[in-house]
Amino acid sequence: MHLTSSSKENIREHAMRYTRTDESRRAIRRDAQEYTQVRRQAILSILGSKCSCVGDDCWHSGDCVTSDPRCLQLDHVNGDGAADRKRIGGGSNTVSYYFNHLSEAAEKLQILCANCNWIKCVRDGEIPKGKDDGNNGYRAAVVVSRVAPVSVRIEGLSSYRSLVKSFRRLADSIIGEGEVNLFKTLERWGIVETPRHPMSYHLARSWSRQDFYSGSDEDLTLFLGEKRVLMDGTAKILDKRIREASKEGEQRQWPN
Repeated sequence: MHLTSSSKENIREHAMRYTRTDESRRAIRRDAQEYTQVRRQAILSILGSKCSCVGDDCWHSGDCVTSDPRCLQLDHVNGDGAADRKRIGGGSNTVSYYFNHLSEAAEKLQILCANCNWIKCVRDGEIPKGKDDGNNGYRAAVVVSRVAPVSVRIEGLSSYRSLVKSFRRLADSIIGEGEVNLFKTLERWGIVETPRHPMSYHLARSWSRQDFYSGSDEDLTLFLGEKRVLMDGTAKILDKRIREASKEGEQRQWPN
């Protein structure tokens, strides 16, 4: 039996796929991720490149102008994300689809920061507060009503500045061991004192990559503080610690 030209190409492609080295697989995956990020950034640009949440639904009860791409997420306005993922697939498939259908993206999608998007999920009942969210046993622990007043949040962000240098050393030391070890170390420090949830999981994955924490101390502190202060329970704990520290006139010392 003679093979057609197309059959030969298929066999050659199949052989290459199963004889690739680990390095070539990593290179292919890296190229695919960069390709997806370029398309995602194009969609963000079409939608305004900043969080669109305003008013009482916003995490700080005002107009949210967060524009850091690390904090921004694509959200379905009408809450039909599950149906969309079933129809076109999730992750990079969703990004590729809406990149090729920008008019549909402008109609169906909006940009929310991670905080506003998580609060929206809890408000809409997609993730019942305090219940298992079905994602690897993580629990939803998000502040729906603003547990910590604005003044406490601002003080909270300031209190995290003493953590930044230690956190940089931590990230450097475990950069090759993945986000699981990062979580365990943070929990041992007492920084993560509420059950984990998908938002913080993906955030830790971002932290475990050097290019995501190479900014200034202030940027990293704000990025770290925003995500931690808004978690229900953490806000209460932070509130209590700040008040205790202010009475004692001393700042909490984080481990080196």
